[in-house]
Amino acid sequence: MRVIENIKAIPKMQKFRYAMILLASMSLLGPLAFLPQLVGSDDLCGSLCMRRFYLYFPGMTWEDFFVHVNAASIGVMAFSLIMITTLFFGRIWCGYLCPVGGLAELSSRMLNDRWKIEFRSLPQIQIRYGYFGFFLVAMPALGISACSLCNFITIPRLIEAMSGEYRGMVFLVSS
Repeated sequence: MRVIENIKAIPKMQKFRYAMILLASMSLLGPLAFLPQLVGSDDLCGSLCMRRFYLYFPGMTWEDFFVHVNAASIGVMAFSLIMITTLFFGRIWCGYLCPVGGLAELSSRMLNDRWKIEFRSLPQIQIRYGYFGFFLVAMPALGISACSLCNFITIPRLIEAMSGEYRGMVFLVSS
């Protein structure tokens, strides 16, 4: 019954936030993912990709850029909506609605402290800019797609693997 007592001890606003994160996770991530299905997609890639339109590859022209924008038109609109709401309402997307970050946060809250990584002791600047430099320079130079690191595809595939869907299982085997 300690679990129920812990849940009762959570402040009401925090419970609301957790409920919004769970609702967003169920609506955007597999196997339910009913919001992507409304536009004919079964995940957050393709026309729903919020990152594809600003990827640069060597030799890319403005025409290529506009092809990316057209291919990910709904993602461009979603990204713009997230930026505009962030400008006016603060971190409402990251704090209350983002299914990927929210699900990771909820999962980390369920872990015992001894299983968590203590990030304060790690060199933050070197990790942050090392990752950014690799993403910016090495990945395009090696021809690696940013989609291989995208959490909008990694998290849904992991959830699909846990629910037994074949794409999630293939993702686990191939990565």
